[in-house]
Amino acid sequence: MTRVLATLSVILFATGAFAGDATKELDGAAVVIRNMTASHQIPSSILANTECITIIPAIAKAAIVVGGKHGDGVASCRTATGWSAPAFVTITGGSVGLQAGLEHQDLVLLMNKQGEQELSQGQWNLGAQAATADR
Repeated sequence: MTRVLATLSVILFATGAFAGDATKELDGAAVVIRNMTASHQIPSSILANTECITIIPAIAKAAIVVGGKHGDGVASCRTATGWSAPAFVTITGGSVGLQAGLEHQDLVLLMNKQGEQELSQGQWNLGAQAATADR
């Protein structure tokens, strides 16, 4: 467990030297994963069996009838020699309905082999849904 966390931290910090926004995203991701593992929000047994991890620090959500969310982060997957270089990801979305408020949260997605395959195929959705009602 400690080895996994140390490797992820090194990857996230070491590759952060190449760009301003990228450095901010990598540093934010490293802080989130370190804090969540230190506080046992992510059990070490689950992290040890994770194939891919996506960390999106500071997703912002806002809504007054019409809402939206946005966040930038990084993803990395296990390889034969360790962890892959981080890939930068963006999560965005919108909603319409009876809603109001502001929210700020950190998101950590831990993926198994199937999740890794779906991630490598391109776009994927979290919580996509629609509903109608007739009387």
